[in-house]
Amino acid sequence: MTSKATILIILFTGLIINADTNKITELEQMVITATATKKQIMQVPYLLDIVSASQIQTTEMSETVPEALQYIPGIMVQKTATGHGSPYIRGFTSRNNLFMIDNVKLNNSCFRSGPNEYWNTVDPFSLSGIEVMKGTAGALYGSDAIGGVVNALTVNPRYSDSDEGLYDYGRAYIRAASADSSFIGRAEGGMSENNWGIIAGVTTKNFNDLRAGGSTGKQPKTGYEEVDYDIKFAIDLSPSQSITMLHQNVNQDDVWRTHKTIYGISWEGTDIGSEDYRYQDHNRTLSYIRYQANDLKLDSEFTATVSYQQADQNTWKMKNEKSENSWFGCDTTGIQLKLNSYTDYGLLTIGTDYYHDNVDSSKTTYSGDQFNGGTFLSEAIQGDVADDSAYDTFDVYLQDDIAVIEDFIDVIAGIRYSYVYADIGKTDLGGTGVEGSFSDNWDKFTGNLRTIIYLDDSKLSNVYAGISQGFRAPNIMDLSGLISARTDEFNVPQPEDIKAENFLSYEIGGHLSYGNLFGQAAIYYTDIDGAMVSTFSGEYTDDDEKIMEMSNDSDGYVWGFEVALGYNILENLLLHGDIAWIDGKQDIYNSLTDQIESDTMSRLMPLTVHVGLRWDITQKIWLSTLVTHMNKADDISLSDQADTQRIPEGGTPAWTRLDVKGGMTFDKNIEFSVGCENIADVDYRIHGSGNNEAGINFIAALNITSW
Repeated sequence: MTSKATILIILFTGLIINADTNKITELEQMVITATATKKQIMQVPYLLDIVSASQIQTTEMSETVPEALQYIPGIMVQKTATGHGSPYIRGFTSRNNLFMIDNVKLNNSCFRSGPNEYWNTVDPFSLSGIEVMKGTAGALYGSDAIGGVVNALTVNPRYSDSDEGLYDYGRAYIRAASADSSFIGRAEGGMSENNWGIIAGVTTKNFNDLRAGGSTGKQPKTGYEEVDYDIKFAIDLSPSQSITMLHQNVNQDDVWRTHKTIYGISWEGTDIGSEDYRYQDHNRTLSYIRYQANDLKLDSEFTATVSYQQADQNTWKMKNEKSENSWFGCDTTGIQLKLNSYTDYGLLTIGTDYYHDNVDSSKTTYSGDQFNGGTFLSEAIQGDVADDSAYDTFDVYLQDDIAVIEDFIDVIAGIRYSYVYADIGKTDLGGTGVEGSFSDNWDKFTGNLRTIIYLDDSKLSNVYAGISQGFRAPNIMDLSGLISARTDEFNVPQPEDIKAENFLSYEIGGHLSYGNLFGQAAIYYTDIDGAMVSTFSGEYTDDDEKIMEMSNDSDGYVWGFEVALGYNILENLLLHGDIAWIDGKQDIYNSLTDQIESDTMSRLMPLTVHVGLRWDITQKIWLSTLVTHMNKADDISLSDQADTQRIPEGGTPAWTRLDVKGGMTFDKNIEFSVGCENIADVDYRIHGSGNNEAGINFIAALNITSW
């Protein structure tokens, strides 16, 4: 890209904001994720984005939670398969980002490294919104909060504006798309009266094989089915006390990892997999009960949450006339206590978290196809992770948000102590068939110091700076994972002394509000110390895959910038866009030399730009256009070069996509949206993905409410 073109793009970049409206009041939305307290989005010393339910359902018409994040600056949504969306936030993905549901952790000790499927086990149509905080936040959220923290907020019961007794309501939503012949439907209803309310919903999803652009066409084995349900109950015990209970379930059937199989496609010279099949079923449930109390005299709020989450993954695969079924389940019990209190020393946040994982697993091998006359061969010591294992994390933290100079300078300082204990039960030591067990523990202090300086009385224009520590303790998958990794690599368990990964992040940024111009920007640098890396042991599996072992031999850094500006050309016409760029180096395993070498960080997001226009033709009719451009990913690591099933030789080609969408509201209760994505039918792939994205795609969505 020429320097002139880059300058023009920067001049016309802008803010991807809540597309329900383009008014400046959107900048005053309250958020909780950045500081664990309610605060205006433009007054937190982070870059934070909000994805509303309306954006998910009627404006962007996203299919999954990862897709709902794809337009946020600094995020690249890699897809190993259509059901495996894994957002990269500031260069990090999977277990190096923390995902929460109503502040309850989705992350567990079985999360594997690299891009994976876990964020797609959250139903986006059960949410009231998603808060995305980019940057390291170990002091407030503990292990895993490296690239960012994402908090999915579930829908709450609705209440009548009058006191007419029992109030009932409902919602029906349907979405259809042409590229994958998909259909999504949700039915939702609830009732409330005075001090209590209940809401429940069911979502069904049917995705067929996805048609890519150009000559690639339909991609076999890329569809899957999903059924989700959720229910939430809230009751006020008194004007200052409440209890909230939630239960949700997500069930996905036959989610293929297509690129590993013979049904993969060769695109730009990529290799086709050798497995006859590999697909998974996922089932996840979450239940919690939360007590909240507000003491108006002491100006404080206390929250206590007890949660229980089950995550099961069942995998079937076949290769070289041998098939296997592997399963693991992780049951997580959590307890969270938090107190927010205004004092003479600022707004204090004091809390403690405890999570306990019980992990079980199994693996059965057959000669031939297990579904078509296959003969039982053996029952393995473990599945993808160690069987009969446990994992405990205990954290205490303190944060102070203080106005050093009233309405001018705020400082946020925090510290956290974390203790992690892993008890590995039955594991296959080194993949040798020898059963073993071991345990280990880690502890860590992490700190955070951030300051924000307000440039006007509204506090919507400001600059901030911060330094934050982060870490990630080894989990059960690190310690005992017996799984395929990149192309022709296989990780095995090992009881050696594996240490926690450490990160130190520096950031300078700011928010802007000046007349019709508004936005945010930041530049950041994260130091990586002792990250885990897989290295070749010198041995091979029976399927000729390299046996890989884990060590803390990877240091490095990642840095980048994000710019987002918006300009109201007219009261009802918004020009918006953003630009993000990332660079980094990290010690990685070189499969050509069998050595650990400093190299480009894996799967770095290339320079990415969004430019769009939003026109509210009337209060009920809107139209939007969006151009997305991603540069060629040609600065790729040696390990990514070896991932020949997903990344073409020389890197992933550049691409540009144009979308046009519009909608209309009828009598405020009926919203109808239509759109055409990838109008030019471009054949492209998100860097590091196993499948290509949709070609020209016509979408329609209808949302009907009774409130």
